[in-house]
Amino acid sequence: MNDTPKFIGYGRQEIDQKDISAVLDVLNGDYLTQGPVVERFEGALAECVGAKYAVACSNGTAGLHLSCLAADLKPGSTGVTTTMSFAASANCMLYTKMNVDLLDIDTQSIGLSTDQLKSYITEKDPNLILPVHYAGLASNSREIKEIAGSRIVIEDACHSLGGQLREWSPRWIW
Repeated sequence: MNDTPKFIGYGRQEIDQKDISAVLDVLNGDYLTQGPVVERFEGALAECVGAKYAVACSNGTAGLHLSCLAADLKPGSTGVTTTMSFAASANCMLYTKMNVDLLDIDTQSIGLSTDQLKSYITEKDPNLILPVHYAGLASNSREIKEIAGSRIVIEDACHSLGGQLREWSPRWIW
């Protein structure tokens, strides 16, 4: 038996007839962008990820931007993210007038290098650390949170919604 996990490639999705029917129901309904389907989605998402609340946004960029606003990150403060990501991971900080620094990736997890993060934190004192779970691969969340200490950590999980951490050598994956 092969225990190697199957990775979902970037830009590939699985859409079945049930998904298509659900979209058609909304398109044919009274509410296109708001309404009871959004509320049901938010409730189901909160339950799925074990959160008290979930807020649907138009896209991941908007969600990250709102997260920075909710964290009350001040203009001129500093955030750090990874080089291997969509522009939104850095742009959400720029939208709130933060300074952005980029760190390289760990070649095993394709996420933020914890070695580089440790070095970076000794040289600078960022207010925000924004790791990215890219292409379904988790970005060493536990270690990053330990390194972060009392700093704010916002995890960009746009590539891993619905994933779960499970132990797999040599790194954590979704």
